[in-house]
Amino acid sequence: MLKTVEMYADGYSLSDIMDELLFDTEEEVIDEMLKFKDKSKISNATQRLRFNAEFKDVIVRRYESGFSIYSISKDLHLSTSTVHAIIKKAGAKIHQKGNERDKYYVKINWERFDCCPDCHSKRDVRFLGLHHQSEYKNGSQNHSYCFNCGTEWYKVGKEVRKILWHEIS
Repeated sequence: MLKTVEMYADGYSLSDIMDELLFDTEEEVIDEMLKFKDKSKISNATQRLRFNAEFKDVIVRRYESGFSIYSISKDLHLSTSTVHAIIKKAGAKIHQKGNERDKYYVKINWERFDCCPDCHSKRDVRFLGLHHQSEYKNGSQNHSYCFNCGTEWYKVGKEVRKILWHEIS
């Protein structure tokens, strides 16, 4: 269970966790996380739902790795207000609902377009917007996709953004 929890907190997708830890379905991954949630509950006299610091840290780390409050609440069978309160209380910056498109990407500190920022694969990276991969010249490419892990990233001005496909329906 510990490896599942760590991978979830570190921002791995449910399918990546499933593949890495040899689960049969994503629902089995969710079941492991729900067992962890149940073990993390703290009982109190007021019957309010409370969790230990380790569980709260998992939620905050997942959020900071680019997942939405909604997706975390859906995975862990919690209300969005509970997840929001945990993240806010931890001092993490809550993403504002300004531009609707802003929820579809996260800014990353990555300048390379020939190597994936998530799985670090070079072999499975393809440059987007080029007719032939041989047209790539160092510094000339600003949009890539990794066929190994499904990560897509691009550059706008001086900012590199990773597309959050799980946010796009």
